[in-house]
Amino acid sequence: MDEKNLKANIFFSLSPEQKRSFQSYIPTKVYTTEKYVAILVAISQFVMILLFLFGNKLSAASPRSLGYFSLYIFLFIMTCIALVLYPYTVKKKELKQFFWLRRGYTVVLCIWVLGVSYMELVGGKGLSVYCYLIPTTAAVLLMTPVESAVIFGGCWLILVIMAICFSPNHSNSFAYIVNSILVTVLAYYISFRYYRSTAIEFSDHDTISKQYDEIQKKNDLLVELVNVDQLTGLKNRHYLLEILYLIFDYPHKHYTFKYFAV
Repeated sequence: MDEKNLKANIFFSLSPEQKRSFQSYIPTKVYTTEKYVAILVAISQFVMILLFLFGNKLSAASPRSLGYFSLYIFLFIMTCIALVLYPYTVKKKELKQFFWLRRGYTVVLCIWVLGVSYMELVGGKGLSVYCYLIPTTAAVLLMTPVESAVIFGGCWLILVIMAICFSPNHSNSFAYIVNSILVTVLAYYISFRYYRSTAIEFSDHDTISKQYDEIQKKNDLLVELVNVDQLTGLKNRHYLLEILYLIFDYPHKHYTFKYFAV
């Protein structure tokens, strides 16, 4: 594989016309998966809220306890709002609102992850939540390379600031920064591969559809050439015989051709 083909294989891109069609393809591709992901998120947050309310985990004297509880309520409410608006934008084919809703919900998830990570940092528990939820977000939510770079890059920058300013053990700050860089790069790579594979899938489907339409047009032209006399523009004998076959329902068409042959 030469260098040009290698770059084309890695940095796959759609034509301007395909990009416009791809915008309409994305809702049908991701709607079902992302809807069920949002439902699971809402259920998990609702369960955590119940555990805090009835499991003696909520304490007004504990800022961290109130912080966790507030984050669970925040994500639950925002997810419920997204679940109401998400089907509406798809059914009404409001693509602009659809994409802004998805971007907004992705930002909400990242805010939640950063909030929980802050609680973990203050408690001296590290960045485990950030390390497994940011790549998971990249794997389940389809984003363009630019969107994922901005969102994940912004998350990493905020996390670094939190690690430097709020970590009780500053000797671990360097380790937090290094680990978060690796996780953020991994999340971007996952997101990029997901978007690229979806774009390739769409491109292949679009190419096959266009080839099928082209074959259908050629078949229609062939039928016209067979049944129409090119000099006069009138239907020819072949067309007449086809009509006779349909009227009389001859069982042996090829023998009839021999009979009428001259």
